[in-house]
Amino acid sequence: MHMCSQGDVSGIFELLQTVEEDHEDGEQDSMSPADLLRYQDPLDGMKSAIHLAIENSKQEIVWLLLWLASDVPADKFPEEAIRVAESVNASRESAATGVDIRSLRNTQGQTASTVANAMGGTWTALLQSGIL
Repeated sequence: MHMCSQGDVSGIFELLQTVEEDHEDGEQDSMSPADLLRYQDPLDGMKSAIHLAIENSKQEIVWLLLWLASDVPADKFPEEAIRVAESVNASRESAATGVDIRSLRNTQGQTASTVANAMGGTWTALLQSGIL
């Protein structure tokens, strides 16, 4: 959550790789990468990583989370977002596992698009295109 709010793309990938390795090794109590991407913090109003990325204007993180945990078609992503994802071998495998991250609601019932709509500005294009 902290890495998403700070815009730490490389840290997110390192964490996801470690979680994947732990999960594949069968470690008890380990989360899958898909679970981690969709985690909602009960101590922070059930916000998810995408809520925090939007609140902190981390557009690169929002694209990354959409790539990894949504069913947004690949052709809707900007070239730069695809290049970043491919440069770190980020597959869309976890996108097919679990709910679309855009549907997660915080304790106030807000989805990522609700938060983005309230923020306006940089999020307007994503909202108008229906991506958020």
